[in-house]
This record gives sequence, structure tokens and C-alpha cells, in this order.
Amino acid sequence: MIRLWRDKPVSIPIKSGDVTVPIKHIFPSGRQALSHSLQIAGLGRNDKVAIPEWSSHCVISAVGKVATPIPMFEVAKYNITVDAILIYEQWGWPIPENVMNNLGKIFKDKILIYDLVDSAHFKFEGYVNNKLFKNIYSIISLSKILGLPGGGIALANGQQLEYKSNVEFEEYLDAFDKVDYTGLELPGIINNYKKSEIPAVSKNIKSWLQTNDLFGSISCELQQRQNNILILSEGSLTKEWPAWMKKAIEIGAGPGIAPLFRGEPDLVLMNNEKKLKKELGIETSIYHFNWSGDPLSPNYEKCLAIPVHGLIHNINKIVALLNI
Repeated sequence: MIRLWRDKPVSIPIKSGDVTVPIKHIFPSGRQALSHSLQIAGLGRNDKVAIPEWSSHCVISAVGKVATPIPMFEVAKYNITVDAILIYEQWGWPIPENVMNNLGKIFKDKILIYDLVDSAHFKFEGYVNNKLFKNIYSIISLSKILGLPGGGIALANGQQLEYKSNVEFEEYLDAFDKVDYTGLELPGIINNYKKSEIPAVSKNIKSWLQTNDLFGSISCELQQRQNNILILSEGSLTKEWPAWMKKAIEIGAGPGIAPLFRGEPDLVLMNNEKKLKKELGIETSIYHFNWSGDPLSPNYEKCLAIPVHGLIHNINKIVALLNI
């Protein structure tokens, strides 16, 4: 079964001279990197952070551990003063440049938390105009981008933040990793808990980073995503995609998930979901996608979210099956 998010790591062996990211810059997960960034930014319980509608529970809880999350739509509608905003590139679809510039004008001198957990096209040096915001904290997930069993990176104005892994908890993680959970439902529960709560980086992630080229692996994943999304975009399945999404593909975006069947009845979405699972062994899901690309003026509509990440090697078969 190919999952909606990549769950098997890219593997590009490290070569002599390759630049690596020191373990001290690796967080247990993207969500822990998010909470840590809010703390480093000096935010606390009395500070309000505007977040997009339909934010995942892990984002809401990660923000809520430090500050007070508030829906961005309400912030705009009622002109509520906030201390920071969180912008999420949903599934790796970049925010249009004109939208980001407008956000910079409205939230000038506020803190920007840029959630890039799904975006294989992210750049360590950042690609948002630093003059628009007070400070920019970027969050990257090695799990969602590369399929590792965890791992995250946090950047403050392009500089990598450090994380001190708890050695005692590393032993707990090691014990978890050695248990055989074959046939049980526990692995998903335990892995989710490990990534979200345990303050330590597992030996599995450390081992991968010591033997694999991180930047080369991300580059490989990006290219595979771009190839898949380009093929998909050339067919009739994407006729409902707005201009900003097509522009994103042109400029080299690397989303890991594509939204299809916008505005179709639930029955159509469910039938295609079952068809892809049965015929091709591909997991999809019915989600809400922001078709406007603007978190201040969102237009969330149901769609069928399908994977286009690097584990998808049969995108043409997907297109053919869904066009029947």
C-alpha cells in the first residue's frame, strides 16, 4: 500500500565532500520544531497566533503548548490583533507571491511561522522577503518530505536552530524500535506518540543522517514530485485548478499531494478513493483544500487528495484509471 504521505525513506548514500546537517540541528519531529520555534520567538500563553482554518490537530496542539491559537479568518474578519501568524503551504503548495506580499503588509512587524513541513522545494536560506515580517521561523518535516520515522528542522531567519536531545528518552525510543509489533495496531500509535511527545531523536533517524545525503535526498524527492505533478497537470483531471496552482508548477513547486475532483459529490469522491485503493493499492483521502491559496480569504472545498510524492511511480496509471 502506498500511503498518502511518504512512509519509506529516500536513500541517497553520502559521498566524500557532501555537506551534512549536524545532529544538533535535528528535532524529533516537525511539530516539536514548531513548538520550540514559538518559544525561541519569545511567545507565551498571552500571545495570540493566527493559524489557518482546517489546521491539523498536531499544528493546533503544537501552537497551543506555547501560545494561544486563533483562526486566521476570524482575525481578518474582526480585526483582531495577534503577535504572530502561521502560514502553511498545504501539502506543499506554495503561497502565491502576491498573497505573501499582502500578508506582509497586513501583519508587518509580526512574527511569521512558515510551516513548510510538506514542501520539498523549501530553501534553507528562506525565500520570503525578511523585510515584510519581524522574524521568520521556518519549519521542515523530514518525515513528511522524506518518509523518515520522524525528524524536523527549524530555521530562524535562515539560521538552523539547535535541539538538545534527551539522552534518557533516547533509551526509551531504542526500546520501542526493537519491539516486534507485527500484526498489531500499536505501531502507529507508538510512532505518533514518539514523534509528537518524546523529547529525543531516535537512533534510526541519526543513523540515516550519518549515512545518507540529506540535501541529495530532498533534491531527488523534489524531482520525482515535479515529474508526477507535471504529468498530472497536463490532463483533464486538473481543469478545475486555478491559475496560481498552475503557476506554482511552472516555478518548480514540489507538493507531495494533489487535490482532484473539486466540487464533486461525496459519492464520486468515495468511489474514486475505493477504486485507487483496490486497483493500484494507493491510499487517498477526502479532505478540504484551500483553492484560493490565500489564508486570509480561504475557499475550502472538498476534494480527493492523492499522493504525488516519490513513492508514486505509476502516475500515468492513476490518470488512466481516474479518467475512465
